[in-house]
Amino acid sequence: MAINLSLIVAVYGMFFVYLRNRKRPFTGGNTLQAVFAFATIVLAVAKMVIAGTSHSWQLQRLIDDYNRETQLSMVLLGEYLAKTFPGEKLLIIAEHPSTRSSERHELSLVGLREGLGSGYPAFKVATPEKANDVYDARVFDSILGVHEDRTLVLSLMGLPEEFSATRFWKADAASRPSLVAAFCEVDTLRRAIADGKISAVFIRFPGRNAGLSQQLLDGDIGAVIATNYMIISEFNVHDVDDEYPGLFVDTSGAE
Repeated sequence: MAINLSLIVAVYGMFFVYLRNRKRPFTGGNTLQAVFAFATIVLAVAKMVIAGTSHSWQLQRLIDDYNRETQLSMVLLGEYLAKTFPGEKLLIIAEHPSTRSSERHELSLVGLREGLGSGYPAFKVATPEKANDVYDARVFDSILGVHEDRTLVLSLMGLPEEFSATRFWKADAASRPSLVAAFCEVDTLRRAIADGKISAVFIRFPGRNAGLSQQLLDGDIGAVIATNYMIISEFNVHDVDDEYPGLFVDTSGAE
């Protein structure tokens, strides 16, 4: 506000001196005009710098808030895994290092460790072999094939394309690990969840966009549960379907 007012005064003064000096030259007129012109330039630059700094600060705040929310959401998911799948050999499927935010990825793992608790067995992290690999049935099967000893799989990449074409999908329940998918599209998954092929999905409440409430900033996990995230499993999928009509648009299985 002060810079805006000063800038207006400097511009007005510059033109006033210019017009006054043009009609009736006076001693020091050119110097005074130059001073006002210089002040105008300085104030204009200062205004742009402050505006840019403010924009950068706001952008960084958004990034920090999003990363904080990511960590808190993983704490919630970790607590669910520890309670529902105690003692399992966990494999986490994450994006390739060159395509993900390293800070957000590390915060996700920090949150998961916190939620799982110190007594939970150490987990492994696997990624697609190449950065440009499409996360499809081939990549998914390849990752699971390398980690056949894992009894629980958490995919932070959602579900692979053509999920119903995976060996996992075709295997009997006794020979495949439990699968939890985070932040995936669920519209075609009602039957797969109800049948237990997908043990759980972790998503935002329908219609809820990314963004933090004050409770999230304060680290209130209870508020996170109540206002932002939903875990759907075979035990509540029918209730969710009733409460959010249209969430599941196809009950045939998975794409």
